[in-house]
Parts: sequence; C-alpha cells; structure tokens
Amino acid sequence: MHRPGSILALVAAATMSAACPRAMRLVAHQPLYDLLVSNRNSHSVKRFDGQTGEYVDDLVAAHAGGLTETQEVLLGPGGNLIVSGLGNAAILTFDRRTGEFLGDFTSGYALDQPTKMTWGPDGNLYVSQWGASHTTVAVFDSDGAFIREATPSLSNPMQQAWDAGGTLYVATFDSRDVRRFDPSGALIDVFVDDDRLEGPVNLFFDDRGDLLILDWRSRSIQHYSGTDGSFIDFFTTDVNRPEGWTIGPDGLLYVSEWEGNTVKRFDPDTGASLGIFAQAGGLSAPNSVLFVERLPDFSLTLATDRLELSRGQTGSLELTVDPVRGLPFTDDVQIECTSSVSAVTCTPEPATLVPGDAGGTVTLTVRSVGSASTSLGGPLGGALLAGATGLVLLLWCAEPRARWSRWPAWGVVAVSLILVASCGGSSTGPSPPGPGPGSTVVGRLDITATSGDLSRTVTATVAVR
Repeated sequence: MHRPGSILALVAAATMSAACPRAMRLVAHQPLYDLLVSNRNSHSVKRFDGQTGEYVDDLVAAHAGGLTETQEVLLGPGGNLIVSGLGNAAILTFDRRTGEFLGDFTSGYALDQPTKMTWGPDGNLYVSQWGASHTTVAVFDSDGAFIREATPSLSNPMQQAWDAGGTLYVATFDSRDVRRFDPSGALIDVFVDDDRLEGPVNLFFDDRGDLLILDWRSRSIQHYSGTDGSFIDFFTTDVNRPEGWTIGPDGLLYVSEWEGNTVKRFDPDTGASLGIFAQAGGLSAPNSVLFVERLPDFSLTLATDRLELSRGQTGSLELTVDPVRGLPFTDDVQIECTSSVSAVTCTPEPATLVPGDAGGTVTLTVRSVGSASTSLGGPLGGALLAGATGLVLLLWCAEPRARWSRWPAWGVVAVSLILVASCGGSSTGPSPPGPGPGSTVVGRLDITATSGDLSRTVTATVAVR
C-alpha cells in the first residue's frame, strides 16, 4: 500500500550559546501527530491525539467561517488547513494551530456543493461537485485560482486518484463505477464497472499498483487490479459506511465510518481489522481523516496577575511557560516584558528558554524607579539651595581681594551645593514621573513569549504608591 513520503522523521536541533551553557546540547524527539476528522453533521473538524485516539477538541468549531456539512480536510500550501463543505461555494482556509477562519482559499469560480478534493501530481487542487448546475471536477492552482474543469458532468463524482502514468481516475457514486480521463478532460473509459460496486466514494493505489475502493453502500473496501480494473477480492467488510481514509504515521490504514461514527484501523497488507481507534467527541457522520504533525505551542501562566509597589521598591512575578500537550520547544522561546508606566521597569530571568526545554519558570523582576523619601528636591533641597546662594552673595560682597583669593575654596563648595540642591540630591538626575503624595498609579505589564512564528501574551497589573 502506498506510504506518503513525509511520514515519521526524527527531528534534531542543536543550539550553542556561550552565555548559556545549558543550551549546548543536541535535542532529538519523535514527532507527535494529531488526527483530524471532518464531522459532517456538526459542521466542524474534530481533533484527536494521533498516538492514543483520545478526543482533544473541535479544532474547527461548528460553522466557523460559515462551514456547512464538512466534507474533506487537507493541508494547504502554506501549512494551514483547507476544508470543503457541501454548503459552501468556496474551499475555506483555517489556521492549523488554532482553527481560526482565515478566509476563502479558492477564487474565480463558484463551487456547487463541493465534496472530495485531492492534490494532484501536477500540484493543482481537484474538487468534485455534487450541485444542481455543476457535477464536474474543478481544478485550482496552488494559490486557489480557478484553472478549468477536468471532467464533463458526472453522476455525483467523489474522490480522485492518479496512476503511475498520471492518468486521472474518478469514483462516481451514482453511476457506481470508476472512470478515467485524459489531460484534456475527455473520457478514456469506465475502468471499473462491476456489480459489486454500489456506491464508491474513495479510491487509491497501493504499493503493488492495485486499486482499493471504499464503497459506502455495500459497507466494504474492495480490491481491483490496477492493470485492467478486474475484481480481485474484498479487502474488508468490517466497516460501517466507509468514507475517508489515510495512512497513519504507524503505517496502518485508518478509515472513518460514516454510519458507525468511529475511526478504525486496518492492516494495510491483509485488510485485517485492528479495531476502533477514535470514537468520542460527538462524531456524527465523519467522512475524511488526516494526520498532521503536531505544531509546538505553549501556554503562559502567572502565579499572580497583580503587583503593588512603593516608589523605589523592587518586586517580582513568576511566569510559568508550559508546552501544550507535551511537545518540547523546537525553537528558542524569547521572553519580553513591557510596562505602560514609564517609571516601572520589568526584566525577565531567564530571558530565553532553549530547544528541548519541557517548560520552565521565569522570574520577572519589577522595579519602580526613584524614591520620594530620599529625594532632596523637596524642602531639604530648597533649604540647601537658599543657603548656598546666600553664601555666594556674602563672600562676593566682601573685600575684593578676599573675594578672589577665597574663590577656589568657597566657590567650589557653593557651586556644588547649588547643583546638588537643584538636582534634588539624585546621582541619576531628576526623578521620573510618579505618583504624588498619597496617590497611586495603576498600569499594565505585558509579558510576551515568542518562538518562531508563534507568540503568546499575558497581562499583569502593577500599582505604584
């Protein structure tokens, strides 16, 4: 059976830092996967743990972006998800990590009840339609722009496949057969025309070049010759309305059961059933399955989200950075902290979490700059300024000779006192703006963690008295 070439690879990353010896190590981990299942009756895409089959969440929420009667889920060229819905006139795009709707993927052509879609060997997207006005296979380029219709009108076309020579095969549900087309869209022949086929929905070629067909109506997967389309045997009959298949990271065949509301596993060589893999989360008419490598993600948690300081005081907050669902960091995680209060600074330590870290705690040191209690800019500063000025005038009015002979000594003292008093007694210059006596300034601390294209932010409140 055909194994996609992108399955199962060890990822290794090495980072070196003279300032951080713990970063000098080789990090290797086994990729983790999620199983995405299109859920027709809830108009959503459900996510399951690809290792255990445990339900995680609805990655694409019900009706997100107007999604209606979900049909097929694929990875798009940019790594996000593209999804077809029977009630949509375009293929929709969703963020692969969050499920957020990103807009229409296809353009230049109004799809009429789009259902199965496949990336062709030419890099184009092939989409079958079940509409009243269009029952063809439409073709779009990798940017989603319409190119042409690859077939004439068919009797409810479903999934597409290509043989080693690049010939297009289409399963047609209501004519109960598989048809071949040349590059111009002309029919070559009806390749599989067998009474055992009652409602073909999916088809693919295995490692031997034979054709496997998922038949919805007969509740079976059937095995045909890839040379002449003749029937070989029933691959399995242990499926309840099969629709949607994929080869998993473990090399097994995964099939969604439209009526059984489960995802089952099969031995790809013998067809032996290996039981149910996923069935929770409210599956209702699942009709496509897709394994995707889990992307690194993390959450940020503050031990407390409020800090109160007096002027000149230093405090701290604790930030916990946790990888989501056990996937170690593959890129540096940079921590930054900014304050909306000009007299407050915030410094993270450590400022970087390195690849391979399974989370960690970051201490945020928060300082309120300056101190009203030690400033000489108040009454004491005023007294010093007046005294220094008086000393200068007194000595200046003395006998001229004494005036100049004593200048080196008393001049330095007097000028120094004036400067100290006028600067408020601070070695760092004037105190920054802050609360006056008895007042409190309340501001915001934004703590942001960034890793590659992923960014997460939490907010704390700081009050300076």
